[in-house]
Amino acid sequence: MPPDALIPAKELAARSTVRWPNESAEYRAARTALLAEEIELRRHLERVAEMRRALPPGGAVTGDYRFLSERGETDLDRLRAEIIKARRCVLMRHAGCDETGEITVRL
Repeated sequence: MPPDALIPAKELAARSTVRWPNESAEYRAARTALLAEEIELRRHLERVAEMRRALPPGGAVTGDYRFLSERGETDLDRLRAEIIKARRCVLMRHAGCDETGEITVRL
């Protein structure tokens, strides 16, 4: 959505109906100002993410890069495999993963 189509953050924050018991006017003003800043921050993060997604591909990896992890030294291929295993475990929350990252189905 184009930035000019968005409701201004201050206006959006002022529309909030959430209130805490016994809050003072000073507290409400500070919370509303904070909410407006949080809305602006979220919008800025989304703009940065859009820029990151729009980046053209980078250069090819040509070296034998080595990385140091909790399990010791590893190369790019092993690091990539560990990331894939970790993602698989997260995506398969209904299944269990052992310490090697292999998925085991719970019965």
